[in-house]
Amino acid sequence: DQTIDNYCKKHGINLVHKYCDRAYSGTTDQRPAFQQMIHDAENHPEWNTILIYEFSRFARNHADAIKYKQMLRYNGISVVSVTQDFGTSNESAIVEGFIDLINAQYSINNVRATHSGMKQNAQTCSHNGGKPPLGYDVDLEGKLVINEVEADIVRRIFDLVEKDYSYAQIAEKLNAEGRKTKLGKSFIKTSFSSILGQEKYTGLYIWNKAKQKDFRHKRNSHLDKPIAEQIRVEGGCPQIISREQFDRVQAKLSIRRRGKATSKSSKRYMLSGIGILKCANCGAEMRGNSRGKGKTIYICPNHKDKKCSTKELSTANIDEMVANLLAKDLYNRKDYKKISKAMNDNRAEYKLAEKNLKNIQRAKANIIKAIEKSYADELITRLEVLKKEETKAKRELAALQIKNEGINEQNRRAMCLKFKKILMDSEALEVKKYLQQTVKEILVSNDAVKITMNIA
Repeated sequence: DQTIDNYCKKHGINLVHKYCDRAYSGTTDQRPAFQQMIHDAENHPEWNTILIYEFSRFARNHADAIKYKQMLRYNGISVVSVTQDFGTSNESAIVEGFIDLINAQYSINNVRATHSGMKQNAQTCSHNGGKPPLGYDVDLEGKLVINEVEADIVRRIFDLVEKDYSYAQIAEKLNAEGRKTKLGKSFIKTSFSSILGQEKYTGLYIWNKAKQKDFRHKRNSHLDKPIAEQIRVEGGCPQIISREQFDRVQAKLSIRRRGKATSKSSKRYMLSGIGILKCANCGAEMRGNSRGKGKTIYICPNHKDKKCSTKELSTANIDEMVANLLAKDLYNRKDYKKISKAMNDNRAEYKLAEKNLKNIQRAKANIIKAIEKSYADELITRLEVLKKEETKAKRELAALQIKNEGINEQNRRAMCLKFKKILMDSEALEVKKYLQQTVKEILVSNDAVKITMNIA
């Protein structure tokens, strides 16, 4: 910066704006300030010259250097290096192009040297920089060692996937339990893809797996290099997850990606996606759908293609019918005290959910106080996030309420009504599991609904 300032003073140049990209490589054009400068240059700026320290700071990719300099010249803007000023003659343009080629080759050589050093590290199963995966720390010798607190979170995540929890449900569960990411933040539904694909957890040290960046300097994280180009060492790092469990989870995730998981609709359908609601005519599983103005239905997938005559069915009627049957069964059971005892075994989970809700409400109150003192957009944004988190926390607490209070002779009717509401309103995975266990089959035709239960 100082060198450019001195150059401006010496030549009587008025410096009107600075574009600074710190800690960004010149090998890519995806630099925020650089892109802003290019955008401004195309929109008739008040300046006509770009001063740079040296040409390697403008671009170390030869194609980028040519492309952007041509675009700037078209807009009447010149690029001048304060340390490599070759003038404006035809010969100087040749020299400048040669310098760009040297800068590009320097970057290539630098990448090769860095890659060679990292390869040597990998051959001794040493960590190659950056934050280690969740579950690991790096010791003084540069080796991965288990962080037991984080490793327990990793095991929990794999276990929850095997229990068919969605990413959103896993995030809710971990946050309610007070678990944190590697950076000490709350989990969100995008936190788990890289964790669940991390083979290091099986004890396999692996390096150079990801496909290299393309011509746009972007990397496709879903593509791997050939095995022959990777360094893979069995037992090269401490094991957190068994290979058997890792493979089971990958198979389950593959099925989800192919769309065979339960319904991904933003609307909730109590009986959809769990294999119990079927068309009596063709045997297909009926799906939840919406009809506008808040109306939701179950419909046979073959009906739309005119391959089946079974008509759509309102979700409200059939959902309430099933919920009533299950609530009535619970009310009439003679072993309700035994059921209540089993429910009360989840008291610790309820307390965690209750604590999570109180923490959210406390944070929300603090944000409101801060807004009253000094209004700021970021405070409003944070408040909206907390409101959504509070709604989720209340929903989870409601689902656990019946487990915490238990059932007795005095509150049996009220608890059964609450149980019915949970069945119809809750998105908890446990509700879906319960419905699968207690409802054997629901067959829907145009003139009847036949419900077969699995209850004594």
